[in-house]
Amino acid sequence: MKIVIHFGLHKTASSSFQTFLYLNRAALQDVGVFYPKIENDKSHFQIPSGIIKNDWDFVKNFLNKAFEEASNNKIETVFISSEDFETILIENYRANQFEQLACEVGFSEVHWVGVLRSQWDYFNSLYAQLSSDGASLNYSAMGHDIIHYGYISIGTGTFRWQFAFDYDLFFDRFLENISGSLSLYTFDSFVENEFIGDKIINSIIDDKNLEIIFWESIIKQVNKANPRIDSKTVEINYLANFLGIKMSNEFYSQNQKIFGPLVEYRQSLIGPAREELHKKFLERFPIISNKV
Repeated sequence: MKIVIHFGLHKTASSSFQTFLYLNRAALQDVGVFYPKIENDKSHFQIPSGIIKNDWDFVKNFLNKAFEEASNNKIETVFISSEDFETILIENYRANQFEQLACEVGFSEVHWVGVLRSQWDYFNSLYAQLSSDGASLNYSAMGHDIIHYGYISIGTGTFRWQFAFDYDLFFDRFLENISGSLSLYTFDSFVENEFIGDKIINSIIDDKNLEIIFWESIIKQVNKANPRIDSKTVEINYLANFLGIKMSNEFYSQNQKIFGPLVEYRQSLIGPAREELHKKFLERFPIISNKV
């Protein structure tokens, strides 16, 4: 039995893809792919969270249960998905630990699959998203850290993320530390068809006839699950994160004389910074990757 791990990256339509997988668990199972269910979540973010926190007992219990359920249903492929596996791309020794544990459980093959977005688009989309996740960031400082180091590490007190931007550097290291195989797709190819991620799904269904059966039996694709926040709300969120307060629309309106100028000031800094950073990103990352 093989296990396939879709690890994002972040901001590559992973949430929409996971919702689609979750809604179509039964159709996937009918064609030989088991997408494990975790209560109250359509993805498997608890698995990379457990790995990062060294809660290997939790991870092993999950793998044991998935292996057992798939075996009982005579299914040969277990498919898991969480963009938070991206941290393991950078801390690649953890990927090796995960593979060893999967083999102990009984899996004979491990396959990693990821989706890469242009570094500039990735940066801007992440900057917007992280404002809703409790981070406290500055647009220019975040951009320059990425240019200088090829990745960025962010913690909020409850979770820690690491985001790779120098893809080829980190994938070279990743491949040195894993025994399984790796497949990569561009973001554009991942979303170009009617159904997000159809190429990945087809790659893990072992039979062309089963592919046809699956696509004839699916539930309609869902709308975009995690749209980008508008720029003003992003800066309001970052201001609230920095101050350690919960910012509702009502609270912001009541205190607009205080907060409004601060938000406008933050927004005013982004325009000039964006133009400079865009040029530097194009110089630092002239292509997305040599591996797709």
